[in-house]
Amino acid sequence: MPVSISLFHYIATYVLYGLSIIASFLFTGFLIRPLSLRELNDDQTEEDKANKRMEEEMFEYKYMDEYEKLEDREISEEELVALKNKETTLEIPFLKVTIIMFYDELFKYYSNTDVIYKYLNVACRKFVIEHNVKKLYIDGNVEEVTTNPVKSELFVTKAETTTLERKFNNFIRVGSIYDYKDKHNIKLVKEIDILDFLKSCKIDSNDSDKTKID
Repeated sequence: MPVSISLFHYIATYVLYGLSIIASFLFTGFLIRPLSLRELNDDQTEEDKANKRMEEEMFEYKYMDEYEKLEDREISEEELVALKNKETTLEIPFLKVTIIMFYDELFKYYSNTDVIYKYLNVACRKFVIEHNVKKLYIDGNVEEVTTNPVKSELFVTKAETTTLERKFNNFIRVGSIYDYKDKHNIKLVKEIDILDFLKSCKIDSNDSDKTKID
């Protein structure tokens, strides 16, 4: 008899435990309303915005790892002259901007609009990595600059001084992407909307039919 009672309590405990779990799921299902299609779209929009913000924030650090690993070697005069005919292209997708950069005594670039410094720096890093010229890139670190002493009988004598200066890369925009293509004799392809293309085809077809009738 005690064994039967013990078994009964054991089964009853598990049955009650199972029923409580099922009841909690049912209760939760009644209380929590499923998200509407609009709410799901809003959530997706917010996620897309967050991803875009993250992409923008991280873009200015692009190519940093590759730059750090690059050999800091000396660059010959011949290489500097040859760099005038070498370039790199950087796409900034969230701005829909293209940068074509080359080096001619300093960094120059083509773009359809002015580009802020931090993104030009990304193009600059890409250039020095692709052409193995790390020394041309200035990373913005503080450097000591020594001024030579000035001695004169007419003016006050100035002693040698040492100051700290932060140096940056210099960039000059030399034209638009269209200027670049025109300079290099690259044929410009005009983009056309698919609807405009179909309309033009229809007009050509009607003109052809009229010619046949005439």
